[in-house]
Amino acid sequence: MKTGKYQGCILEETCSCCPEQYNISFDGHYIGYIRLRHGYLAVDYVGPNNNYCDEVYATDKFRGDGMFEDDDERQQHLKIAIELLKARYFEATETKNTGYDDIEWT
Repeated sequence: MKTGKYQGCILEETCSCCPEQYNISFDGHYIGYIRLRHGYLAVDYVGPNNNYCDEVYATDKFRGDGMFEDDDERQQHLKIAIELLKARYFEATETKNTGYDDIEWT
């Protein structure tokens, strides 16, 4: 499994396909997950202490099924997902956002 960084978030790939799935952490806190399954992409924000979950983004507008078709599609959707997860985190914790660049995989 691979790990990536984007806008200060850590992306941990927990499954590479069927479903392709990622756990997302920011500032040392688990803030949500991204999952592609049966032609559906869901992004769920996990509240403080993992006590609730809100879907912040969902779409069936991607070419893959259970995984992204290519890295361009992956970059596009993961960036949107992370930006929305961070926005929800900042709303919940009343902290401010800072800017970052592309996803860097290790």
